[in-house]
Amino acid sequence: MIYIVMGPSGSGKTLVGEYLKEKGMKELVSHATRAPRQGEVDGISYHFVDVLTFQETEKVEESAYAGNWYGVSKKEVAEKTK
Repeated sequence: MIYIVMGPSGSGKTLVGEYLKEKGMKELVSHATRAPRQGEVDGISYHFVDVLTFQETEKVEESAYAGNWYGVSKKEVAEKTK
């Protein structure tokens, strides 16, 4: 089962995600073409990739925001939903 937590900035997505992880749910890590922000860790916060790598990655969803691309790879879903 996959839960999608979405909402505007400051709406509590992180809090809900932390609660679900405490209950044993695995988090899907999105790919992003933007640079990491301070404190973000590649493979935990996002999989930080360049645009070409992002385009070549098979994804279940993708979106553009503020000039960057974000998406979840099919590989990530397969690995986390076993």
